[in-house]
Amino acid sequence: MKTKCLQSSRPREAQAAAYSSARFEAGVGACLSMRLLAVALTLVFLLSGCSPAPIDRFPTLPTASTLMPSPTTRPTVNPEDPEPAVLRVAGPFTAEAAEALRQLYLNLESGMLVRKDGETIGDRFKPGGVVPDDDSLQIRFEPVTMEQMMDGGIYRAMAESGTLPDVFATGDVGSLLKLGAIADMTPVLAGIDSKAASRMPVFAMDALHQDDRYWGVPYLATVPLLLVNTGLASQLQAALPTNRMSIADMTDLLIRTRQTLQSLSLPDPTPTPEQSGQTGDDPIPSPAADNPYLSVSAIADLRPFLTVWPSSVDDSLGYAAYQNGVFRFESGAVANSLKLLRALDRPQMTPAESMAKAGLLDMSEARSLFRNQKTVFLSEDSCRLQEWSLQSQVQVRALDMPIGNLSEALKQATGTWPASFPTPTAVPTMPVPSPSATDEPETRQAFTLSAYCVSATTAHPELAGQLAYFLAQDPDALLLQNQYVRYEGFLPLSHDTDVWDNLVGSQSSNTILSPQPILSPYLVRLRRGYANPSILVPGFRQVIEGTLQSPERFQPGASTSATVLAALSKTALERLKEARK
Repeated sequence: MKTKCLQSSRPREAQAAAYSSARFEAGVGACLSMRLLAVALTLVFLLSGCSPAPIDRFPTLPTASTLMPSPTTRPTVNPEDPEPAVLRVAGPFTAEAAEALRQLYLNLESGMLVRKDGETIGDRFKPGGVVPDDDSLQIRFEPVTMEQMMDGGIYRAMAESGTLPDVFATGDVGSLLKLGAIADMTPVLAGIDSKAASRMPVFAMDALHQDDRYWGVPYLATVPLLLVNTGLASQLQAALPTNRMSIADMTDLLIRTRQTLQSLSLPDPTPTPEQSGQTGDDPIPSPAADNPYLSVSAIADLRPFLTVWPSSVDDSLGYAAYQNGVFRFESGAVANSLKLLRALDRPQMTPAESMAKAGLLDMSEARSLFRNQKTVFLSEDSCRLQEWSLQSQVQVRALDMPIGNLSEALKQATGTWPASFPTPTAVPTMPVPSPSATDEPETRQAFTLSAYCVSATTAHPELAGQLAYFLAQDPDALLLQNQYVRYEGFLPLSHDTDVWDNLVGSQSSNTILSPQPILSPYLVRLRRGYANPSILVPGFRQVIEGTLQSPERFQPGASTSATVLAALSKTALERLKEARK
């Protein structure tokens, strides 16, 4: 059934004749019959072989009959009201792309443009042909940057002033939900068919599920990465890896880099005035002033590893050990991660310079140190790949975040440390770390999500919901967006291979900063993904930074006993409850 706003006042024959000159062949087709999402996901699990483990379980939806009149019901406009539906839409694309998406949406929903099964057209669709009921839907586009989308501060301000767009993409659903500013998306998701359901990663949908409702549709994601200053590493004779490292490999790299820096920073004997050629009261130059390695360390900040390392080795843990509404800091994986990072937190250069001081850095300061040739490694989010690919201050290589083998790494890091180091003329050469033996499909992968949501005050809730789903998940809509914008460092939250080949394969930083397309393998890792709760949990990032990642947690005397960490978990949970109020 078509909506009134999508029906045309022009004769069907005239429409078909006019549209025959457009790029795609038109036809009259019935809309796909809708199925319940619960049934659809059951089929998905049967076909994909997904594990029924708790981390992959998708909450059961209410029946569609309690949510909407009929699975095939479309939003309607009063026949007596000639005014078109007007939707304000905010997203990270251009106004030109917004118009193209509007035309594609109207053509598909009206049945004038019929897609063949297994065929995509969004990478070839061009706006400008005949559009059925061209004046039935108007989109007032409001562009946002990727940073504004992920942060969500711009939307919080709009929600408080009552000016939130009807449809918008954000990485901060929880804060808007707290304000009562977003609409329940369950009715739209309950009406999608099994094929559409199979495209959405289960973990991403679970991350948007609260109080038996879904508050958004998964859109784009980022992943944590490790950046390497290849120029500085080359000076240190460090052989760099090309594949995903284990945590043990990373530990080995940090230890050897630190040893090399300590070797290079050993001061020469202080020269006498005669040796220096100076006489009288002329000052004797300090050897340290001419030694560039005295101010170089292995890594700017170790703390970001705590958000993903425990979860990479313990399936019962979520992002930053937060799972099912509680923290699990007392887990052995968290305690061992803390022990490992403290061992690596020993002086990275000279006894006077410890990474415990770097624990006071914020990310902008850590990036500045890396950019100014003061650190070899930097933990970073993939959303900043384009920035690093365009800058010229430092040669950068992007690597996957190291995973697994925590116990072996801990054994390495807590072993016997040499009391002295070789002279600068005998710099040790780092071996190439071996690739992780972890089977790729079984590797757990952390993601930070964004989603398309609908304003709670929209005048057209069902139409807005369908448009939000179209923008976030329809393969052709995603391919069409990619014609206008390259989402550098962002990954589509979709299992569709055509979407991945186009959106990820076209990103320049995907290959510039890596010997291989670094982001392409994450399509497989969607099957074993887990989400940063910050998308639905207000204040999550601040709580993590103020508890698990606080500088004092890295002090050698800080306890890692289960009792102390359990108390820390309780404190963190109380802080989250305060953030939700």
